[in-house]
Amino acid sequence: MQQLYLTGDGASASAAQLMNALNVPFSGFRLTPVHLGGSLRGEALHLLLPPPKPRLNDVLCRVRLTEKDWLLLPQVMEEIAAPGLCGTFSTRTPILIDRIEPEMLACPAFCDTLMQVQAREQLAIFVVADGAEKPLQQMMPENRQRWFSAPDTPAETLVEAAMLRL
Repeated sequence: MQQLYLTGDGASASAAQLMNALNVPFSGFRLTPVHLGGSLRGEALHLLLPPPKPRLNDVLCRVRLTEKDWLLLPQVMEEIAAPGLCGTFSTRTPILIDRIEPEMLACPAFCDTLMQVQAREQLAIFVVADGAEKPLQQMMPENRQRWFSAPDTPAETLVEAAMLRL
């Protein structure tokens, strides 16, 4: 299995560096910030769809209630994220899941899809938020050796480390 799990403050940026260095299109999803009136108000699920499907899509999936409190919209994970990831299985493109938050792991369809991604032979990069590491490691215990904390890692170092793990 060709999987890499990135954690730490710079994990999303490191995943982007790795994608650029590998220079191949990815399928999967990213969480993108949603700003209203100059303030961060939530995050949208942005599906990275395999060609030739359109790539312009953003669906609000997390709402920021206070500085530290967020509300996940579970229907987005169940009805859009999980089927969107399953739609990548028919392609040979690598899969990027750029960010798994702890509350996402309470969505059964999303967890089932993560298990399916983990069982595939496709290259998959998982960006895992603080608090989601332990539950995800318990779901996927055989992949513990593939975890890599990547704060501020230069692209060359990350690609080298990724190639050793993939």
